[in-house]
Amino acid sequence: MRHRQRILLSPSGPGVGDAGGGVVWRCDWDEVAEIIAWKQDAFIYDVICFGFRTSDGPGYLLAHEEMDGWDELTAALKYQYGIRPEDWFDRVAFPAFRENRTVLWARTDASQRRREATSIVNV
Repeated sequence: MRHRQRILLSPSGPGVGDAGGGVVWRCDWDEVAEIIAWKQDAFIYDVICFGFRTSDGPGYLLAHEEMDGWDELTAALKYQYGIRPEDWFDRVAFPAFRENRTVLWARTDASQRRREATSIVNV
């Protein structure tokens, strides 16, 4: 049986939890230095992902559209950062089977560090 991860949202920030009620990762909204979107190739289809880079590291914390809570997360990103799906979805979704990595939001001091950030934290 596969344990399904879910997106967690609180007034202080996003996170991902496991089916057993544990927290896989969590961060505060004000810790986020950059948010990116991209697609992962799942062989027959693509999965849209968000990566959250916090101010304390070069890696990205992963959330994706197959997790419960995805719609709520996209609404929270609009509220917290002004990130609207209509502004990024087509750039990320098309063409199919390409990563189409797109920066959705970055703190102004994060843009220099972005060049160094290449790893994705897959948990």
